[in-house]
Amino acid sequence: MESLSDYMKHSLKESEVLNQINDWLRTHEEYKVVHEYTYPNTHAQADFMLLKNNDPYMAIEVKGNLEPRSISNGRMQLQISRRIFNFRYGVVTNGLKYYIFDLWENSALPQKEESDMTTTLNCVMDLLAKPRAIQHDEIQGLIQSAIQKVAPDMVIQERLVINNTTNTVSLSSIDELHLFDCLFPPRNQGTITRYTTLDTLFATIDNDSYRMFAYEGMNDKEDCDYLWKKLYEDAQKDQFLPKESKTVYLMSCVDIEDEDLTMWRLYAEDTRGIRMKFKITDKANQEGFYLREVSYGEEMINKLKTIVKYGHEGNPTFVFNYWSLWAAFFKNGLFEDEEEIRLVYLPHIPNEKIRKKDNTKEWVLTDTNRILNQYVDFKIDNNPFPLELQEVLLGCACPEKDLNVAQFQKMINKSVGFNPLHVMVKSSMITTYRPSRK
Repeated sequence: MESLSDYMKHSLKESEVLNQINDWLRTHEEYKVVHEYTYPNTHAQADFMLLKNNDPYMAIEVKGNLEPRSISNGRMQLQISRRIFNFRYGVVTNGLKYYIFDLWENSALPQKEESDMTTTLNCVMDLLAKPRAIQHDEIQGLIQSAIQKVAPDMVIQERLVINNTTNTVSLSSIDELHLFDCLFPPRNQGTITRYTTLDTLFATIDNDSYRMFAYEGMNDKEDCDYLWKKLYEDAQKDQFLPKESKTVYLMSCVDIEDEDLTMWRLYAEDTRGIRMKFKITDKANQEGFYLREVSYGEEMINKLKTIVKYGHEGNPTFVFNYWSLWAAFFKNGLFEDEEEIRLVYLPHIPNEKIRKKDNTKEWVLTDTNRILNQYVDFKIDNNPFPLELQEVLLGCACPEKDLNVAQFQKMINKSVGFNPLHVMVKSSMITTYRPSRK
């Protein structure tokens, strides 16, 4: 344990360093300092955190001396900054000398003379302001090699986007969407089915529109964060995720031709609901729509890890432009039996049409989980929605099943958006299942 005497000496050193920082701040208004800064989602602290425009910029560790052991301990403490904020530089000081570490290279800066370490805070900050030279072609080669391990036919067409401020690198928009297509091949034909409630069917016909909900309201609580937790450290969210994440809308379907009792039980109110069968049209995977199979478990995640961890620790961190799109197609392996196929709508993809909303409202309080959630409607008669309703099955326990088959068929026949020649309403063929009482 630290003795009272050592504690007092350390406090005096911190006071001395704080006075130097405050002197420097008088001529640098865009900076602030926080004493005993606690890192997000950890119990670890930095002695001082320098903020630039209110964002963490540089960590400073204060030691009673700059002997090798103290410097080594200080460097280990600074690595927390590297993991969470991706800082390039961190400082270990005793108030007289400043030992500056290049955390991107995981090494100390070369010190040619003793006078190089006996420097002022002004000298330290002048050094931090210098941009780091990144060998672009070397980084591009490393990432291309990593990509070809998981997508052999994928060739990077455009130059990488390197951000020297955050020490991050990403593919161009075109290349990233190409990579997404390689790892998640689009579904462009065939049929898929959706199990849902009787109320959903009524609302679809009554409004002549299909509704998609944002994925925050999905039944898997980890749906939004599952992929992130697998690829990065949770504390890095503020550094690598957009502060205003793009809303993604989903419709959950399955690729099951015959009736599936498990789906009836889970998603169609224990056979009191309905099953909708859709034809995939030639509009699939256009204008911001993505129809793909969901990835469960670790196999696809390990492929992305290969790309994210393309090089040694000193290289810029690989990040994604369309994080919301990638995250929408990953789920915990516990849900693997669902074999879900998701229709995803992301209205911020470049070169896609910016759709006018078919409904001025965009929020709803969900019936099942009571979650306030966003939604978007697509009118059936004039839109790029890529699914065409072909058949409706009413579950074996659907209220007034025979009468409702006739009534819903009549409603469809009189609707504006549906073609009655293409949509048939029928009863489920399952007769042996006894649903739970409600």
